[in-house]
Parts: sequence; structure tokens; C-alpha cells
Amino acid sequence: MHLLLASHPWPDAVDRSVVFVYVAVIVGVPLAGYVCAYIDWRASYRRLSRALVLVVKYPRQLPHWVRRERPRCLEVFELHIPFTTAQLLAVYRERVKQTHPDRGGDRQRFLELQRYFEQAQALADDDG
Repeated sequence: MHLLLASHPWPDAVDRSVVFVYVAVIVGVPLAGYVCAYIDWRASYRRLSRALVLVVKYPRQLPHWVRRERPRCLEVFELHIPFTTAQLLAVYRERVKQTHPDRGGDRQRFLELQRYFEQAQALADDDG
């Protein structure tokens, strides 16, 4: 038995190749995962940065074709775009005093004023 061990020293070529393959798999698979994650991260970052550029450069003003004709809800309150909610409320309160049914106004006109107020609120520019 002692002679058998002496004639075949350990580690031999097969053992070295098995250890090499084992180490390559143990180190290579996670390394390949990190490389793929890095590549995917870079692609995601590029897509995100492109999207942010589009959002940042998005025009905040309304296009000229929208401003050409004033919506009916703004005509009623005699407002022009851009306007704030505070400006809308000031004009709305004046109009309500004139059209409220409890003050002798017409109920239909009052309900129409309410509807126009809600529409105009959606167009108000409260960001400044």
C-alpha cells in the first residue's frame, strides 16, 4: 500500500484540473452575475437618465394652440392662463354673491358657475 502511494503523488493532473474547474465555477459564476448586473444597471441608468431629461425639459406652459382660444370656464371668470387658485377663488366668491339662489340668483346659473369653477380649478397653476 505504501508503494502505491509513492508511485502516485498527490495531487496529480486530474486533481489539479478538478480543483481548477471547481475554483473557476465558484469564482466565475458570481463574477459573471456581477458583470451582468453591472451591464443591466448601466442600461437601466441610461434609460432613467433619458427619461429624467425628457421630464425636466417638458414645457410647463401651455402650447400656443391651447391659449389661442380661452376655455369657457375661464371666460366666465375673466381669467387668463396662467392664474393661481387664489385668483380664481377671489373672482369665484364675487360671482357667487351675484348668482346664489339664497340672494335672489338663478339656480341654473349658480350650478353652471359651480361646474365652471371645478373645471377652472384643474387649470390653475399653483406652482408659481
